[in-house]
Amino acid sequence: MAGVKNNNNSEIIACTDDTMPNLPIALNTDLMSKHFQNLFDREYPGEEMVVENLQITRVYHKPEKRCGITYHLAGKRGAGETFDQWFYAVMIRKNLSKFMEKSDVPDTWPGCGSWRPMLAWDDLNIVLYTFPYDPRMPYLGELMSKDFIRQTVDNHLPEIFPDADNEWQCGAIDIQKFKYRPKKNCVLRYQIAMHDKNGNTENLSLFSKTYNSPHSQYVYRVLKSLYNATSANNGILSVPEPLLHLDNANSYWMKEWQGEKLRMAGERIGWEKMLNTDLLARIAHMLGELQTSKLENLHDKPDTEIDAIIKRSCEEINDIIGFQPALKPALSRIPALLTTAGKSLDTTYRRSTIHGTFKMAQILYREDALAVIDFDAISEGDPLYDVAEFLASLINLRITDNFPAAIMQEKIEEFLREYQAVVPWECDSRCISFYLITFLLGKIHSTLKRLNTKRTINIANACEVINEWMAVLETPEVV
Repeated sequence: MAGVKNNNNSEIIACTDDTMPNLPIALNTDLMSKHFQNLFDREYPGEEMVVENLQITRVYHKPEKRCGITYHLAGKRGAGETFDQWFYAVMIRKNLSKFMEKSDVPDTWPGCGSWRPMLAWDDLNIVLYTFPYDPRMPYLGELMSKDFIRQTVDNHLPEIFPDADNEWQCGAIDIQKFKYRPKKNCVLRYQIAMHDKNGNTENLSLFSKTYNSPHSQYVYRVLKSLYNATSANNGILSVPEPLLHLDNANSYWMKEWQGEKLRMAGERIGWEKMLNTDLLARIAHMLGELQTSKLENLHDKPDTEIDAIIKRSCEEINDIIGFQPALKPALSRIPALLTTAGKSLDTTYRRSTIHGTFKMAQILYREDALAVIDFDAISEGDPLYDVAEFLASLINLRITDNFPAAIMQEKIEEFLREYQAVVPWECDSRCISFYLITFLLGKIHSTLKRLNTKRTINIANACEVINEWMAVLETPEVV
């Protein structure tokens, strides 16, 4: 598949859209560095801003409608000042001037400093939002304020720093932009130096996660309950400790769990070496502990139900074929297979706590421990949904890293064997294969829709793996 190699060594799938002729430019970091430099020279005259590095961190393309692109820029401002800033660019089909006329654009915004919160970029037909200006998350500016953070820490010292007495105070604060999904959620990292009158010091490292809705309250409540459960503290299952919910900001704070992302650890250590340890057994036992935790008032997750999954997968297949018409022969028989198989799958007798997005990206690694993060989708549902999503992320090593197929099959069987040993329900292979096919389709769809700014999967490999699991799904049910 053709791609554009950018200056941060990421590859973005080459994309054209007749309704957005400037899209190829917007997806090329080398070209966009020059365009941002011209924009800054024009919009911020006299500030002597110099773009030194530009990365594309997220793309969301809806063909013939719009494309959202998140840029991370770093550079110099004036004689000695530097800047590190996120920008969210929305390339639209509409008339830009009319769009801006209808928008209530503020002149300034908390946290933006001298940056303009929003402006029209006529050269590229882009509406450009400057972080932390986000109409869906209006409190981000306040959460970027050191005065607000200091006041919140001092007012909630027992929750944030329970071992301290009232003599402790918040000192120096470092705020890091960690992860941003425009209009959806944002994660900030706070490193806070605490001190008391006797000269004692402690360093706190916290994460603040902000949502576009009060869903944050549900996630915080469930995460707090899970953390307080015995299973979350006996070494099998670890989760970050939730500390405080800020109702007015749709945000909660949690203590940082020291570790690295599992994917990064695997790339650093080597996947074959890493998977020859007890890693998969530990993950299987951890998932089992999570799913057998008795948590109250969990939401149902309708999009994990069979009919909803079939509907979503059929829509994704149509989109994929729209992006890549040559894939039609490989994908055309999948909707009928999913529909037929879905009628014979009984998931109602398996109901448990499910993570909802259990995959490698949600696991942190230390040699002596693992932790699960990102509980936005925690709910009640079919536990095999989690199993299949983790296996899909494991199988993705075969698709993206050419991990040997035979060894991968052994690792899948090892994981399922360990998982089966700790849960009371049966690992229905046809049900797992049904979910797996849909997750793998989702990976292809995401690669094309988001133009995959980080890792382009080999779609031919993905289709081959899907065919293998289709054969499992087509195996007659044993009565």
